[in-house]
Amino acid sequence: MADAGSSYVLGLIVTGMTIYGRTVPGRPVAEAFDDESERIIIRARAAAPDKEGWDEAERVLKGAWTKMADDDLERHRELLDRITDRDWDDLEAEEQREALEQRPSVLTLADVRIFSSGASSAVEVAFLRVSLSHVAAWWLLPSAEDGTASFTHPS
Repeated sequence: MADAGSSYVLGLIVTGMTIYGRTVPGRPVAEAFDDESERIIIRARAAAPDKEGWDEAERVLKGAWTKMADDDLERHRELLDRITDRDWDDLEAEEQREALEQRPSVLTLADVRIFSSGASSAVEVAFLRVSLSHVAAWWLLPSAEDGTASFTHPS
């Protein structure tokens, strides 16, 4: 596995598949979507250069995924600033609702290996977002002194 750095390397069982990956913030996935959106616009513009609206599409889509991720993180930070060190019963109903709605429901992994039942080898993907409600089990892969983590998946 890649350098774990300050992230955790986890093993997960999700709908019968075993997944290994390094935890990362959602922003790298948003950046990957922004990059792909830019490539899509370039290809579409090349295929129909006379079509109107390309500049507007570029303006609207450029960095849109990253902006959403940053806005979500900022809202979460603002909420934590307001409610940290306060008892749940002392929070106003709106603050309680916000706290429940902003609980993480997705885990973002990088350098992912997916082992399906009966497959002869793993599928490797750069990023994977997994809904926590689909995780049947998980475990930590301890890292070595140099920050790397490794494993041997039973075949």
